[in-house]
This record gives sequence, C-alpha cells and structure tokens, in this order.
Amino acid sequence: MAVACSDTEFVKSVIKHLKLGRIIAMWRLYDERVETITALTRRIRKELEKGTIDDLTKDLREVLSNSWKKSVRESLIAALDTISNVNGALTAAEMGMIIEDVKDILAMPVEQAVRKQLVDIQKAAYIMGAVGAAGSGVKIKWFLPDQKSLQVLNRDLLFWVGSHYDDNLSEAFKATLQDFFNAGYTRDEMAKLLKHHFKDLGEKSDAYWDLLADHTCTKTREIGRVAGYEKAGVEVIRIKAHLDERTTEVCRRLHGQVVAVKAMRSHIDTYLAACATKNKEKIKAAWPWITDEWSEKNLTNPKAVQRQVRRGVVGMPPYHARCRTITVAEFMVDAGERVVDGDEGQLISEES
Repeated sequence: MAVACSDTEFVKSVIKHLKLGRIIAMWRLYDERVETITALTRRIRKELEKGTIDDLTKDLREVLSNSWKKSVRESLIAALDTISNVNGALTAAEMGMIIEDVKDILAMPVEQAVRKQLVDIQKAAYIMGAVGAAGSGVKIKWFLPDQKSLQVLNRDLLFWVGSHYDDNLSEAFKATLQDFFNAGYTRDEMAKLLKHHFKDLGEKSDAYWDLLADHTCTKTREIGRVAGYEKAGVEVIRIKAHLDERTTEVCRRLHGQVVAVKAMRSHIDTYLAACATKNKEKIKAAWPWITDEWSEKNLTNPKAVQRQVRRGVVGMPPYHARCRTITVAEFMVDAGERVVDGDEGQLISEES
C-alpha cells in the first residue's frame, strides 16, 4: 500500500536519505507510487548527478576501512594472547599459531552486519545508475535479473575484500614475524613489535579500500545504467568522458564513440560469469583496466575502437582506476557512425 505524502515531500525524502545509503527503502516507496510521480523523475535524476556517487563511495570506503581495522585489532589481540600464554622463548609452533590466527581473522574481515551495509550501498549505486539512465517518464521496476546481477556483484566485492590479506599482506607478515623470531626477542619485546606492526597494517590498507570503494561504486552504477537503458528502450549509447587536464588517453579516444546497448549487456554478462568463477585472472580479463600505451596502439580511429568493442576488450566504463567517464543515451545516430550491435558485431548504422 502506498504511503501517503506529497510529491515534494517524497522527493525531499529521497534526496535526504541518499547520503545515508538508505535509497533502498525510499526506492520501494517510489516504486509503489510510480503512477503518480513519474514527472518527478527528472528532479530526482538531477540530484543523483550532483556527485551522490561520491557520497556512496565515501560510505563504502569507511565501512571497509573500519571493518578492516577492527579485524586487525582482533588479530593483534589473538597474537598477544598466544605470546602471553606461557613463559620462555617463543617457539616455532607458537609462531605458526599466530600466522594461522591472523589469516583466519583477516582473510574475511567482514561480519554479517557489515555485509548488510555493503549490500545496501551497492544496491543504491545500481539504482542510481538505472534512474539516471532511464530519464523522466520511465517506470523503473525491480526485476529478477537486477537482483541476480547484484547478488553476483556483492559476492565479487566480498571476494576481493577477502583476498586482500592473502594477495597483499600475508607473505610480508610471515617474513616480518620470522625476522622477529630469528632475532631472539623476548615475549615482551615481541609483543611491542607486533603492536607497532599491526598499527601499520591497519593504516597502510586505507589506500586499497579507497580504490576498491571507488571502483566498486562506479562499476555498479554503470551496470545499473545499462539496466536503465534497457528498461527505457534505449538501444544506443554514447561514451562521454570528463575532458580536462586529468583525462587519460584511453578516455579521450573513447569520448564520443557510439555503442549499442546490446554490446554493453554482452560485456556485463561476460563479467558476471567471470565473477562467478572467483578466478582473479578471468575477472580482470573480463573487465580490464586499459592503459594509455595500449590505447595509443589499438584505439587509433573509430573503426579500431569498434573492433575492440566487438572483441570484448573495450566495454563500458570504468576503463581504469578512478575513471570519470560515463555513458549517455544516444537517440540520433548520424550516418557514418559505426554502432556495434551485440556479440555478432552487426552494424546498426554504417555510411552507405
């Protein structure tokens, strides 16, 4: 049953809750009242484009960083407990216990309550993209494919969170602990050294969580945008880069290129299938970060760009770390612009 409130109150309420990551609850209200408020979609869309993705990115970064630092503290406590259990020199067996305890805690530093926060933030980014792409007057509905996409994306985020310790920290921690052990420190000395090491362990990961949050929110929003295009019946999009002194070569070369939504969907499907494998190399290959050097060699002209789109190398943004490029609906395809149509590479438009 629809909740009674004025249209203006509804929009203000949506906007107010965006920064808190509570767009989900408000979206359900929007979905119930869609028949009476479709004219207000444009106003909501404008608010979504005022950098709200940055608010979601900040929320995600803080959740990941705080959860990590909490787990680091817990792993330090476990290590100190092992050290203080008995007297005498630290044994190799005890050192092995410390390594295993730390790995068990840091291999998945996300408890159930935090997982719920991550799910909500990703869903907000997805909806943000869908609303922004569909435009005014379009009734956005939440269907099973949307839910399935988000389930895969949520598992993928947790996969990369859980991989952080093994990929980036475990070997260095083992080496540090081995150095402490070989130096013959007393238990008290070892405890002091570990406290200092774990403090660095918590702080040095901030850059990783910052990048993961930025890339996750941007990627999820762009996947949501494709869903929005499909719901709105948009068949063609144009890649739009943010052009200034910071713009990368790849984004400059892709700026203005026209691509079929079906090709974008194919890219998403390939990526989601790769995520399901939990194979890092397959995931990276399905949505690669494109370097400027590669772009200069392979994106030399529009035809070359479309060739890479057909091959699945170039898909939808983000194209690199902290990418600002987006896509926009294209309703007037000029003669001469090649539009890639799905996996088979057929052309919607080609100069006759």
